[in-house]
Amino acid sequence: MERINYWTDDEIATLREVYYAVLPPGQFRKPELLRRLPGRTYNAIRHQILTLGLTHPEAQKWRRVRDPGLAGKIYEHLTRHGPMSSAELTELLGLDLRLVTNAVAHLVRRSAIVPEGSRPHRWRMNTTPPGPVRRNRNPPRRADESAGITEEDHAWMRRYRDQRARRMAQMGEQRCS
Repeated sequence: MERINYWTDDEIATLREVYYAVLPPGQFRKPELLRRLPGRTYNAIRHQILTLGLTHPEAQKWRRVRDPGLAGKIYEHLTRHGPMSSAELTELLGLDLRLVTNAVAHLVRRSAIVPEGSRPHRWRMNTTPPGPVRRNRNPPRRADESAGITEEDHAWMRRYRDQRARRMAQMGEQRCS
């Protein structure tokens, strides 16, 4: 059987006619489409239906519109309102700071946002084109040269390490007993 790649105007008119026809209960479109469009596979017909956008509104109800998620909403707010801190984003979205911080960290890992200037806790859109990842082989030696990490951040990291060490010690005690 010869494969037909293009759709003629007559075939498209037939496809529209059959697709929009009101069918009696128990009758299906598939056999009618295959009978009226000889030489076309059902997959080719389905693809053409989607290409032409012929799906009924009722058939589109089950299609879920994908929610952009919290990271997407934060990205959108930064696009609209300019640089903002995590606290400002928390207030604007009316959410918990922990959730906003996690979403911001996700965007930072994806290089979608970067710290703004000298203020490490204000975020803005990353406008630089993506390039090769360069690792700094010689990290800064002095504390004042560290890359935007404040003393508050160092204190938080110390608290986190201490909490983690305590949890690990408790887990070790539970395993031994």
